[in-house]
Amino acid sequence: LPGDQGSGATFWFMAEGLRVVLSRTQATTPAQGQALEQLGLTIRFLGLSPDARVEGQGMLSGKVNYFLGRDPARWRQNVPTFGSILYRGLYPDTDLRYYGKDGRLKYDFILRPGANVEAIALA
Repeated sequence: LPGDQGSGATFWFMAEGLRVVLSRTQATTPAQGQALEQLGLTIRFLGLSPDARVEGQGMLSGKVNYFLGRDPARWRQNVPTFGSILYRGLYPDTDLRYYGKDGRLKYDFILRPGANVEAIALA
């Protein structure tokens, strides 16, 4: 997600949690140009259900490509993009949806009847 004045965030959604890298450019002397500062944060879902599944929802028209290193076996092309990501069955009777709104990442815990809110644990 782009931010203001050279700042932004990148998110990786993984089965066991979420990785966030916050970035911003820092002005230095004219001879040095700008420096990039980054801060990484990992959020883990504690005690999640072994049957939890991560699903993309609302496929978007855009595709992305990842060319990692020199080994073409690691490259990924035409990777689909989605409007939201759903962690289905993260906890019993509990789903988690991430989505973008107004340039920000939002999330909703979706609790069905019988869900135990105290089961939700993040580290």
